[in-house]
Amino acid sequence: AQRAVRFEILVRGRNACEWWLDTDARPLLDANAQLIGWVCIQADVTSQVQLREAMRVSDDERRLASERVAMIAANVPGMIFQMRIDGEGEAQFLYASPGALSVYGLSAEQIMREPQHLSDALNPEDVPGAPAQAPEADLAQAPKPWHIEHRIIR
Repeated sequence: AQRAVRFEILVRGRNACEWWLDTDARPLLDANAQLIGWVCIQADVTSQVQLREAMRVSDDERRLASERVAMIAANVPGMIFQMRIDGEGEAQFLYASPGALSVYGLSAEQIMREPQHLSDALNPEDVPGAPAQAPEADLAQAPKPWHIEHRIIR
């Protein structure tokens, strides 16, 4: 027995014009269930196919950029990080590079999961001043660069 099929097909016209068709093809059977033809419905889906392709390319570019950043971060001495400080002064690390282990003796995953352990690696004299070094947040302006200095003990 013949089964229905659905597929997308690229059509190229004589004038080099291209378009995509979504095709739903169903068998046409006679009274004895013998195939006598096909009934097809086609719809132009060129814009949807182009959008899917653009999204795929965008995803690929984003993945490649992420891989490049990860490779750079893995080879930079020290730690690269992205951190958010909430209204109560609590730090949340959104990203920490693998270099955290060589600097602080903590894995990047440990720092992101439990940032309070980072203060254990700092000289106790520097711990009270570390959050105070954060620039004041002004939501109307772009974030300001933040320079932080502290001594590390292990």
